[in-house]
Amino acid sequence: MKRIILLLCIVLLFCCKKKEEPPPVQLTKVLMDTFITLSVYDSDFKEPVTVKKLEKAFDEIRSIEKAASAYNDSSEIYFINQNAYKQPVSITDEIKNIIQSALKYSVFTNGTFDITILPIVNLWDFFAEAPSVPDRSEINRKLPLVDYNNIKIKGNEISFLRENMGIDPGGFVKGYAIDKVVSLLKKEGLDKFVINMGGDLGIYVAGDDTATIKIQHPRDSAVFLGEFQMKEGSVATSGDYERFFKLDGERYHHILNPFTGFPSKDCVSVTILTKEASMADAVATGVFVMGHKKGFDFINEHDNIEGVIVYRDESALKSLVSDGMITKYNYIENEY
Repeated sequence: MKRIILLLCIVLLFCCKKKEEPPPVQLTKVLMDTFITLSVYDSDFKEPVTVKKLEKAFDEIRSIEKAASAYNDSSEIYFINQNAYKQPVSITDEIKNIIQSALKYSVFTNGTFDITILPIVNLWDFFAEAPSVPDRSEINRKLPLVDYNNIKIKGNEISFLRENMGIDPGGFVKGYAIDKVVSLLKKEGLDKFVINMGGDLGIYVAGDDTATIKIQHPRDSAVFLGEFQMKEGSVATSGDYERFFKLDGERYHHILNPFTGFPSKDCVSVTILTKEASMADAVATGVFVMGHKKGFDFINEHDNIEGVIVYRDESALKSLVSDGMITKYNYIENEY
Protein backbone atom coordinates (compact mmCIF):
# COMPACT_ATOMS: atom_id res chain seq x y z
CA MET A 1 0.00 0.00 0.00
CA LYS A 2 1.37 3.38 -0.98
CA ARG A 3 0.84 6.44 1.17
CA ILE A 4 0.76 9.99 -0.14
CA ILE A 5 2.12 12.40 2.48
CA LEU A 6 0.55 15.86 2.62
CA LEU A 7 2.01 18.50 4.89
CA LEU A 8 -0.75 21.02 5.56
CA CYS A 9 1.12 24.22 6.25
CA ILE A 10 -0.03 27.81 6.23
CA VAL A 11 -0.67 27.96 2.49
CA LEU A 12 1.58 25.29 1.03
CA LEU A 13 1.18 21.57 0.47
CA PHE A 14 4.18 19.37 -0.07
CA CYS A 15 3.57 15.96 -1.62
CA CYS A 16 6.09 13.16 -1.62
CA LYS A 17 6.18 9.43 -2.23
CA LYS A 18 8.68 6.62 -1.84
CA LYS A 19 11.93 7.21 -3.69
CA GLU A 20 11.48 4.31 -6.11
CA GLU A 21 8.14 5.66 -7.30
CA PRO A 22 7.82 8.43 -9.89
CA PRO A 23 6.97 11.89 -8.53
CA PRO A 24 3.50 13.27 -9.07
CA VAL A 25 2.68 15.41 -12.07
CA GLN A 26 2.20 18.90 -10.64
CA LEU A 27 1.24 22.31 -11.87
CA THR A 28 1.37 25.42 -9.68
CA LYS A 29 -0.09 28.79 -10.57
CA VAL A 30 -1.03 31.95 -8.70
CA LEU A 31 -4.77 32.56 -8.92
CA MET A 32 -7.37 33.88 -6.49
CA ASP A 33 -4.53 35.72 -4.70
CA THR A 34 -2.88 32.48 -3.60
CA PHE A 35 -0.69 29.61 -4.77
CA ILE A 36 -2.67 26.75 -6.27
CA THR A 37 -1.02 23.36 -6.79
CA LEU A 38 -2.68 20.49 -8.60
CA SER A 39 -0.92 17.15 -8.02
CA VAL A 40 -1.73 13.92 -9.86
CA TYR A 41 -0.43 10.54 -8.69
CA ASP A 42 -2.11 8.62 -11.51
CA SER A 43 0.51 6.43 -13.21
CA ASP A 44 -1.89 5.41 -15.99
CA PHE A 45 -1.50 8.78 -17.73
CA LYS A 46 1.66 10.11 -19.35
CA GLU A 47 2.79 13.54 -18.21
CA PRO A 48 1.78 15.55 -21.35
CA VAL A 49 -1.74 14.11 -21.17
CA THR A 50 -2.02 14.82 -17.45
CA VAL A 51 -0.72 18.38 -17.84
CA LYS A 52 -3.35 19.03 -20.50
CA LYS A 53 -6.06 17.87 -18.07
CA LEU A 54 -4.66 20.10 -15.33
CA GLU A 55 -4.62 23.10 -17.67
CA LYS A 56 -8.36 22.54 -18.19
CA ALA A 57 -8.78 22.64 -14.42
CA PHE A 58 -6.89 25.93 -14.20
CA ASP A 59 -9.10 27.36 -16.95
CA GLU A 60 -12.08 26.53 -14.73
CA ILE A 61 -10.48 28.31 -11.78
CA ARG A 62 -9.67 31.38 -13.90
CA SER A 63 -13.27 31.57 -15.06
CA ILE A 64 -14.55 31.49 -11.47
CA GLU A 65 -11.99 34.08 -10.34
CA LYS A 66 -12.85 36.42 -13.22
CA ALA A 67 -16.55 36.34 -12.33
CA ALA A 68 -16.43 36.17 -8.54
CA SER A 69 -13.82 38.70 -7.40
CA ALA A 70 -15.22 41.50 -5.26
CA TYR A 71 -12.22 43.70 -6.11
CA ASN A 72 -11.84 43.32 -9.88
CA ASP A 73 -13.89 46.08 -11.49
CA SER A 74 -14.57 43.89 -14.53
CA SER A 75 -16.05 41.01 -12.51
CA GLU A 76 -19.69 40.10 -12.26
CA ILE A 77 -19.63 40.33 -8.45
CA TYR A 78 -18.17 43.85 -8.62
CA PHE A 79 -20.96 44.91 -10.98
CA ILE A 80 -23.55 43.42 -8.64
CA ASN A 81 -22.11 45.32 -5.68
CA GLN A 82 -22.27 48.58 -7.59
CA ASN A 83 -25.78 48.20 -8.97
CA ALA A 84 -27.96 45.64 -7.17
CA TYR A 85 -29.46 48.23 -4.81
CA LYS A 86 -30.46 50.53 -7.68
CA GLN A 87 -32.26 47.86 -9.66
CA PRO A 88 -32.36 44.06 -10.09
CA VAL A 89 -29.21 42.81 -11.79
CA SER A 90 -29.16 39.85 -14.19
CA ILE A 91 -26.69 37.16 -13.15
CA THR A 92 -25.19 34.10 -14.82
CA ASP A 93 -25.95 30.60 -13.60
CA GLU A 94 -22.40 30.31 -12.21
CA ILE A 95 -22.68 33.41 -10.04
CA LYS A 96 -26.19 32.45 -9.00
CA ASN A 97 -24.86 29.07 -7.82
CA ILE A 98 -21.99 30.72 -5.93
CA ILE A 99 -24.22 33.24 -4.17
CA GLN A 100 -26.97 30.76 -3.35
CA SER A 101 -24.45 28.29 -1.96
CA ALA A 102 -22.86 31.01 0.16
CA LEU A 103 -26.29 32.10 1.40
CA LYS A 104 -27.04 28.49 2.34
CA TYR A 105 -23.95 28.38 4.55
CA SER A 106 -24.69 31.83 5.96
CA VAL A 107 -27.99 30.39 7.18
CA PHE A 108 -26.33 27.12 8.27
CA THR A 109 -23.84 28.93 10.51
CA ASN A 110 -26.44 31.41 11.83
CA GLY A 111 -24.54 34.27 10.24
CA THR A 112 -21.07 33.64 11.68
CA PHE A 113 -20.13 33.15 8.05
CA ASP A 114 -21.82 35.98 6.15
CA ILE A 115 -21.28 36.70 2.47
CA THR A 116 -22.28 40.37 3.01
CA ILE A 117 -19.20 41.13 5.16
CA LEU A 118 -17.63 43.31 2.43
CA PRO A 119 -18.43 46.77 3.94
CA ILE A 120 -16.52 45.78 7.09
CA VAL A 121 -13.68 44.09 5.20
CA ASN A 122 -13.13 47.32 3.27
CA LEU A 123 -12.48 49.17 6.54
CA TRP A 124 -9.62 46.83 7.43
CA ASP A 125 -6.70 47.07 5.00
CA PHE A 126 -4.49 44.13 5.98
CA PHE A 127 -2.27 44.68 2.94
CA ALA A 128 -1.37 48.30 3.73
CA GLU A 129 2.25 49.17 4.54
CA ALA A 130 1.09 50.62 7.86
CA PRO A 131 -2.28 49.01 8.66
CA SER A 132 -4.40 50.56 11.39
CA VAL A 133 -7.49 49.74 13.42
CA PRO A 134 -10.65 51.39 12.02
CA ASP A 135 -12.54 53.78 14.22
CA ARG A 136 -15.21 51.94 16.20
CA SER A 137 -17.85 54.50 15.24
CA GLU A 138 -17.16 53.83 11.54
CA ILE A 139 -17.45 50.08 12.12
CA ASN A 140 -20.73 50.55 13.98
CA ARG A 141 -22.02 52.64 11.08
CA LYS A 142 -21.28 49.85 8.60
CA LEU A 143 -22.49 46.90 10.69
CA PRO A 144 -26.19 47.23 9.70
CA LEU A 145 -25.10 46.58 6.11
CA VAL A 146 -23.86 43.11 7.06
CA ASP A 147 -26.91 40.86 6.86
CA TYR A 148 -27.34 38.10 4.29
CA ASN A 149 -31.13 38.45 4.63
CA ASN A 150 -30.83 41.66 2.60
CA ILE A 151 -30.05 39.71 -0.57
CA LYS A 152 -32.96 38.71 -2.78
CA ILE A 153 -32.67 36.38 -5.77
CA LYS A 154 -35.55 35.82 -8.13
CA GLY A 155 -34.85 33.72 -11.16
CA ASN A 156 -31.56 34.99 -12.53
CA GLU A 157 -31.81 38.42 -10.96
CA ILE A 158 -30.35 39.67 -7.71
CA SER A 159 -31.31 42.69 -5.60
CA PHE A 160 -29.93 44.34 -2.46
CA LEU A 161 -32.32 45.75 0.12
CA ARG A 162 -29.76 48.14 1.65
CA GLU A 163 -27.72 50.82 -0.09
CA ASN A 164 -23.92 50.48 0.09
CA MET A 165 -24.01 46.80 1.07
CA GLY A 166 -21.82 44.34 -0.81
CA ILE A 167 -20.99 40.66 -1.08
CA ASP A 168 -17.54 39.13 -0.76
CA PRO A 169 -17.29 35.45 -1.72
CA GLY A 170 -13.63 35.38 -0.63
CA GLY A 171 -14.27 33.16 2.41
CA PHE A 172 -16.07 30.61 0.29
CA VAL A 173 -15.14 30.74 -3.37
CA LYS A 174 -11.89 28.77 -3.04
CA GLY A 175 -13.85 25.84 -1.71
CA TYR A 176 -16.42 26.26 -4.47
CA ALA A 177 -13.62 26.18 -7.06
CA ILE A 178 -12.09 23.07 -5.50
CA ASP A 179 -15.42 21.24 -5.77
CA LYS A 180 -15.65 22.18 -9.45
CA VAL A 181 -12.09 20.99 -10.13
CA VAL A 182 -12.62 17.70 -8.28
CA SER A 183 -15.65 17.03 -10.46
CA LEU A 184 -13.77 17.98 -13.62
CA LEU A 185 -10.71 15.80 -12.88
CA LYS A 186 -12.90 12.82 -12.07
CA LYS A 187 -14.66 13.23 -15.41
CA GLU A 188 -11.22 13.37 -17.04
CA GLY A 189 -10.55 9.89 -15.66
CA LEU A 190 -8.01 10.78 -12.95
CA ASP A 191 -8.30 8.70 -9.79
CA LYS A 192 -5.45 9.93 -7.54
CA PHE A 193 -5.09 13.67 -7.15
CA VAL A 194 -4.79 16.47 -4.62
CA ILE A 195 -5.89 20.07 -5.04
CA ASN A 196 -4.20 22.58 -2.75
CA MET A 197 -5.71 26.04 -3.02
CA GLY A 198 -3.97 28.25 -0.51
CA GLY A 199 -4.18 25.54 2.17
CA ASP A 200 -7.71 24.39 1.34
CA LEU A 201 -7.55 20.83 0.06
CA GLY A 202 -9.58 18.63 -2.23
CA ILE A 203 -8.47 14.98 -2.07
CA TYR A 204 -9.44 11.99 -4.17
CA VAL A 205 -7.39 8.81 -3.75
CA ALA A 206 -8.87 5.66 -5.28
CA GLY A 207 -7.73 2.09 -4.58
CA ASP A 208 -5.74 1.08 -1.50
CA ASP A 209 -3.72 4.27 -1.21
CA THR A 210 -4.34 6.80 1.55
CA ALA A 211 -3.42 10.41 2.15
CA THR A 212 -1.81 11.59 5.37
CA ILE A 213 -2.57 15.20 6.26
CA LYS A 214 -0.46 16.91 8.90
CA ILE A 215 -1.83 20.00 10.62
CA GLN A 216 0.80 22.63 11.32
CA HIS A 217 1.06 24.44 14.63
CA PRO A 218 -0.30 27.99 14.13
CA ARG A 219 2.63 29.55 16.00
CA ASP A 220 5.55 27.26 15.12
CA SER A 221 6.02 26.12 11.52
CA ALA A 222 8.42 23.36 12.63
CA VAL A 223 5.78 21.65 14.79
CA PHE A 224 2.74 19.63 13.77
CA LEU A 225 -0.31 19.39 15.99
CA GLY A 226 -1.27 16.00 14.64
CA GLU A 227 -2.06 13.99 11.56
CA PHE A 228 -4.93 12.01 10.09
CA GLN A 229 -5.80 9.79 7.13
CA MET A 230 -8.12 10.59 4.26
CA LYS A 231 -9.07 8.97 0.96
CA GLU A 232 -11.68 11.37 -0.34
CA GLY A 233 -13.02 14.70 0.84
CA SER A 234 -12.02 18.24 1.65
CA VAL A 235 -10.05 20.05 4.32
CA ALA A 236 -10.13 23.77 5.08
CA THR A 237 -8.30 25.70 7.77
CA SER A 238 -9.03 29.21 9.03
CA GLY A 239 -6.31 30.73 11.19
CA ASP A 240 -5.34 34.03 12.74
CA TYR A 241 -1.86 33.70 11.19
CA GLU A 242 -2.92 33.94 7.52
CA ARG A 243 -3.25 37.74 7.24
CA PHE A 244 -2.67 39.90 10.28
CA PHE A 245 -0.82 42.84 11.78
CA LYS A 246 0.27 43.66 15.31
CA LEU A 247 -0.35 46.99 16.96
CA ASP A 248 0.41 47.89 20.57
CA GLY A 249 1.02 44.24 21.36
CA GLU A 250 -2.31 43.00 19.97
CA ARG A 251 -2.81 40.78 16.93
CA TYR A 252 -5.45 41.90 14.42
CA HIS A 253 -6.29 39.23 11.85
CA HIS A 254 -8.57 39.03 8.81
CA ILE A 255 -11.29 36.70 10.17
CA LEU A 256 -13.84 39.31 11.11
CA ASN A 257 -16.88 38.77 13.30
CA PRO A 258 -19.95 39.89 11.29
CA PHE A 259 -21.70 40.91 14.51
CA THR A 260 -18.93 43.10 15.95
CA GLY A 261 -16.89 44.13 12.91
CA PHE A 262 -13.65 43.23 14.71
CA PRO A 263 -11.36 40.21 14.39
CA SER A 264 -12.78 37.18 16.18
CA LYS A 265 -11.02 36.30 19.41
CA ASP A 266 -10.63 32.99 21.25
CA CYS A 267 -9.85 30.63 18.36
CA VAL A 268 -6.38 30.47 16.83
CA SER A 269 -7.07 27.97 14.06
CA VAL A 270 -9.97 25.80 12.94
CA THR A 271 -9.53 22.83 10.59
CA ILE A 272 -12.71 21.38 9.13
CA LEU A 273 -13.24 18.12 7.22
CA THR A 274 -16.29 17.63 5.03
CA LYS A 275 -17.12 15.97 1.75
CA GLU A 276 -17.51 19.30 -0.08
CA ALA A 277 -14.80 21.95 -0.02
CA SER A 278 -17.33 24.78 -0.26
CA MET A 279 -18.87 23.66 3.03
CA ALA A 280 -15.47 23.13 4.67
CA ASP A 281 -14.36 26.62 3.66
CA ALA A 282 -17.48 28.38 4.96
CA VAL A 283 -17.79 26.30 8.13
CA ALA A 284 -14.12 26.82 9.07
CA THR A 285 -14.77 30.57 9.07
CA GLY A 286 -18.11 30.20 10.84
CA VAL A 287 -16.74 27.98 13.61
CA PHE A 288 -13.76 30.31 14.09
CA VAL A 289 -16.16 33.20 14.70
CA MET A 290 -18.35 31.10 17.04
CA GLY A 291 -15.45 30.49 19.43
CA HIS A 292 -14.15 27.15 20.64
CA LYS A 293 -17.07 26.16 22.90
CA LYS A 294 -19.97 26.97 20.58
CA GLY A 295 -17.90 25.97 17.56
CA PHE A 296 -17.09 22.54 18.99
CA ASP A 297 -20.75 21.96 19.85
CA PHE A 298 -21.66 22.97 16.30
CA ILE A 299 -19.22 20.44 14.82
CA ASN A 300 -20.51 17.65 17.04
CA GLU A 301 -24.12 18.41 16.12
CA HIS A 302 -23.47 17.53 12.46
CA ASP A 303 -22.44 14.02 11.42
CA ASN A 304 -21.03 15.25 8.10
CA ILE A 305 -18.54 17.63 9.74
CA GLU A 306 -15.38 16.85 11.72
CA GLY A 307 -12.71 19.20 12.93
CA VAL A 308 -9.86 20.36 15.13
CA ILE A 309 -10.03 23.65 17.01
CA VAL A 310 -6.97 25.34 18.51
CA TYR A 311 -7.83 28.06 21.01
CA ARG A 312 -6.30 30.26 23.69
CA ASP A 313 -6.56 29.27 27.32
CA GLU A 314 -4.94 32.17 29.18
CA SER A 315 -1.34 32.12 27.91
CA ALA A 316 -1.42 28.56 26.53
CA LEU A 317 -2.87 26.99 23.41
CA LYS A 318 -5.17 23.99 23.68
CA SER A 319 -7.06 21.91 21.15
CA LEU A 320 -10.40 20.20 20.77
CA VAL A 321 -10.77 17.22 18.42
CA SER A 322 -14.15 15.89 17.30
CA ASP A 323 -14.89 12.21 17.90
CA GLY A 324 -15.10 11.40 14.21
CA MET A 325 -11.61 12.78 13.62
CA ILE A 326 -10.22 10.19 16.04
CA THR A 327 -12.33 7.20 15.00
CA LYS A 328 -13.02 7.77 11.30
CA TYR A 329 -9.84 9.58 10.28
CA ASN A 330 -7.40 7.99 12.78
CA TYR A 331 -6.28 11.35 14.10
CA ILE A 332 -3.08 11.23 16.16
CA GLU A 333 -2.47 14.32 18.28
CA ASN A 334 1.09 15.37 19.06
CA GLU A 335 2.23 17.01 22.26
CA TYR A 336 2.96 20.71 21.88
